[in-house]
Amino acid sequence: MSFPRLTAWKAPGEVDDFGIDWSDRLQVGETIASATVAVGGVSLDDSDHTSTTTVARVSGGNPIQTATIDFAVTTSTGRILDGGYSLIIGTPPP
Repeated sequence: MSFPRLTAWKAPGEVDDFGIDWSDRLQVGETIASATVAVGGVSLDDSDHTSTTTVARVSGGNPIQTATIDFAVTTSTGRILDGGYSLIIGTPPP
């Protein structure tokens, strides 16, 4: 089962972090052992994970475009979980 895809706004000139807290998906005593990040339509500048969270730092993107960030984590028990973002590139309406 995957996380519902999250939606967020990002300005083309921004460099920003987007993360997921996986605590609600992890079983008692289970942690994130490794994580991968794939992006589309933006540049991946950095990524990291803790025992319960993942984060991606992204930049760029073309206005009026939707970009993606996809996380896949492998847990300490061998489960593979996925989730991500759809980023709307532009300025959010007031």
